[in-house]
Amino acid sequence: MSEVCTYLKLGSAALVLMMVEDGEAGDAPVLAQPVKSLHAVSHDLTCRRTVQLKDGRAMTPLEIQWHYLEHAQRYLKERAEPAWGPEVLTVWERVLAGLEDDPMSLGGVVDWVTKYQVMQRYVDRDGLDWSDDKLKLIDVQYHDVRRDKGIYNRMAAAGRVERMVDEAEVAAAMTSPPLDTRAYFRGRCLEKYRDQVAAAGWDSIIFDVGRDTLQRVPMMDPGRGGADMTRDLLDRCDTAEQLLDALQR
Repeated sequence: MSEVCTYLKLGSAALVLMMVEDGEAGDAPVLAQPVKSLHAVSHDLTCRRTVQLKDGRAMTPLEIQWHYLEHAQRYLKERAEPAWGPEVLTVWERVLAGLEDDPMSLGGVVDWVTKYQVMQRYVDRDGLDWSDDKLKLIDVQYHDVRRDKGIYNRMAAAGRVERMVDEAEVAAAMTSPPLDTRAYFRGRCLEKYRDQVAAAGWDSIIFDVGRDTLQRVPMMDPGRGGADMTRDLLDRCDTAEQLLDALQR
C-alpha cells in the first residue's frame, strides 16, 4: 500500500536488473534456502536475524540489501541514466538506515511497520492477545482498497503516511496515459478510434477497418510510441484507416 515501498521495490529491482545485464552486480549473495529464509525474515521485527548463504556465510537481510545498494551507487556514479536513479538510491539508503537504526522509526513509510503500530495500539487499548481475531481483521482491513474502509487509505487521507504523489496526479493517471511510453499511443487510439479497435494488449493493437483481415499494429518496445513520436500522427489521422495508411507509408 505504501507509495514509498512500491516506488522503492520497482526502482531497486530495475537498477539491479540493469546491473545484472551489464555484469556489474558483483558477487551477489545467494540464499541457501530462499523460502525458509523469507519466512524467517518476515517474522523478525528486529531485522537482525541472519539467513544462510550457499557459500556457508550468514548475513542479515539488511546486509544483503546494503550489498546491492552499494553496488548500485558505484554503478550510477559515472552514468547520467536513468534520470530517476539517484532518487531511488536516496530513498533506498534512507529506508535501510532507518531499519538498521530503529525499524519503528519508519511508521507511515514502510507497510509492515505501519501496520504493526496500528495493531499495537489496539492491543494496548483493548488488552488484546496477538492471536485475537480482531487483529486478524485489522491485518486484512489495512489493505482494503476502498477509501472509506481501508485502514491505509484512511491514514493517507488524514496525512498520517508519507506520499510520493498527490491526488491530482492520481486522478490524471486514471484517464491520461504516460507521455513517454507506448501507453500513450495505445491510449490515444482507444480514445480516438474506439469503434474500430477489435482488441488491445500490452504489445499490439488490432483494428477492424472493414478490410478482408484485421490489421495489427505491433508495439513491442515499451519506450516507443510516446507523445514525441506519435502525437502529430494521431492528431492528423481522423480515422483508424488513415492511421494505418500513414504507418504503412
